Amino acid sequence: MQKIRITDSAADLPVETVQRLGIRVLPIPITVNGRSYYERVDVTNEEFYGILLGSRQIPTTSHINASRYLDEYQQAYRDGYTHLFNITINSLGSNMYNAACLARSLFYEDSGIPRSRFRIEVVDSKTYTMAYGVAVRRAAEQAAAGENFDRILHDARDWFSRLEIAFSVYSLDFVKKSGRVSCAAAFVGDLLGLRPMIVFSGGVAAVVDKTRGDSHVVPKLLEVVRRRADHPESYPFLIVRGTSVRQGDELAALVGREMPTVHLDGIYSVGSSVAINCGPSVVAAVYAGKKRAE
Repeated sequence: MQKIRITDSAADLPVETVQRLGIRVLPIPITVNGRSYYERVDVTNEEFYGILLGSRQIPTTSHINASRYLDEYQQAYRDGYTHLFNITINSLGSNMYNAACLARSLFYEDSGIPRSRFRIEVVDSKTYTMAYGVAVRRAAEQAAAGENFDRILHDARDWFSRLEIAFSVYSLDFVKKSGRVSCAAAFVGDLLGLRPMIVFSGGVAAVVDKTRGDSHVVPKLLEVVRRRADHPESYPFLIVRGTSVRQGDELAALVGREMPTVHLDGIYSVGSSVAINCGPSVVAAVYAGKKRAE
């Protein structure tokens, strides 16, 4: 009989979901003005937004290292698990995927335990926050229901090959500081009151449209989603936001009116990895786009 453990670090799943499904979350270390925190252990997402806005310097996050992952694999084996599914944050923006893979190699080399006895699978989500959180949650739900491990892997990889995040920010300060776009582009955008519409797909972000003025951000964002979505009613659809609570609610209402066949999974807050690079004033939609070649 398969006994499956699901492991995560930065999917921003609600605490009650993590506890209910027994998902193992390895919290990310954050350094702010020389002080260290663990994400969602020492501070909530909402508390972190305040820390971020008041910080003299851009906070930094550290990846979960191979030693920590190795400890987790060893503990899972001692606890009697036969399979472990570790889903990581985008490998193009973090070294966690590589660290998790290295730890897997070290586990088999050091222990001599065959893969047939304890199978570890590491998957690069190529995305952030609840865009992969829904896959972590579904994998845990499937495991709890007795689903076969290979089927769980297949379903997660299918979602990762389709998901997109369309988002915008109400201030380009953090985007400019983090280097995600050129300083000149960020400065000109703020000067003209322009707000970029950015799509994150396959691990890469691209500006696909823009609008002028904050009041036009949510309608334009929905326009981008409707243009790019592919059978969104058959896949998870959710909204994530930082301090833009009202805008998140506004986007949810628009989706309900303009995309009535879509089932809105929920509205979730973004964690440190997104907030540091985009700023806390972000609003986004997560949906299924056209399937990408792996």
